Amino acid sequence: MSLIDSIWSTAEGLLSDEESQELVITGAWRTVLWLRPSRREITFKAEYLVITIEYQGCSFVAQDILDKDLQWLVGKHYSVARQASLPVRIAVADALCAHPSRSITPDAEELLDGSPEEKALWRARIVARETAAALRSAQPISNRDDGSVALVGVSALIADELLHLSRRVEAFDLYRPLVNSRLRNGILIRHGSKLLESLHTFSAVVVTGMALSTNTLQQILINAGAARVPVVVYAQTGANIAPWYVRWGAQTVIAEPLPFYNFQGLSSIRIYRRAGPPTR
Repeated sequence: MSLIDSIWSTAEGLLSDEESQELVITGAWRTVLWLRPSRREITFKAEYLVITIEYQGCSFVAQDILDKDLQWLVGKHYSVARQASLPVRIAVADALCAHPSRSITPDAEELLDGSPEEKALWRARIVARETAAALRSAQPISNRDDGSVALVGVSALIADELLHLSRRVEAFDLYRPLVNSRLRNGILIRHGSKLLESLHTFSAVVVTGMALSTNTLQQILINAGAARVPVVVYAQTGANIAPWYVRWGAQTVIAEPLPFYNFQGLSSIRIYRRAGPPTR
C-alpha cells in the first residue's frame, strides 16, 4: 500500500459512521508567496493548498491546480477527493485528522511567538535539537560517516544549525533553480534524486518541505529503515497526518500546523518521538 493510501485509510478510520457520511469540504484555496524570513535564509517560493472540513488541512503544491477544480470541491462530500491530485488528497486527509478528537497527543509542544524572522530561527533550532537526539540514538554502522546529516528540502537556517552539531551536512532538493548552487555556509545543493544512492552513508536524515507532496517520503523512509538511519521529519504539509509517520518509520516528527512560522503571531510546533533506536 502506498503512503498516501495508508494516510487515507488512517484518516477515514478515525471517523465515526455519522461523520463519514456527513463531512463535506467547506473551503479550498491556494496561497503563493515568495519568502526570505532572514538575511541568512535563501529566497524560495512557497505555494500551498488549504482545505477546510471543520478544521483545516494543508499541502504544499508540487503541480498546477486550477481554480475551477478547487471550486468544484466546495460543498462536496470529502470522499470525492479520493481520486483527486496528490496535494488535494493530502490536504483533505490532513483536514480530517485536524479535529481535536482525532489528533494524537504530542510528546512535546512549543509555542512560537514574535516576528517571522524570530520564529524561523527558533524553528531551525528545534529541528537541530531533535536531530542531535536522533544522532545520539543512531546505532554505529561500519560504513557510515558518524555524525553526518542529509538535509532533504533546503533551508539555509536549518542547515546552519545542523552544522553546529555535525561536521558533514549535505543538502538535497528537487527545486531546479537551487540544484548545484551553494548556500552561504558553503553547502552544495544536490538534486534530490541523488539522495537514495548515498543515504546509507549518513548518520541521520532530516526531511523538510514537500517530501510528501512530491511523493518521495515513502521511499526515503523505506531506504532509511533498511540502512538503520534515523529520519527526522519537519512537516508543514500534512502536519496533522505527520504524527503517524513515527509508526511508519520516522524517528521523530516535528509538525507545524497552520498558521506557519512565516506569519506573525502565535505558531505551534508539536513533537512526536519514537522510543528506542530505528529498527526494521
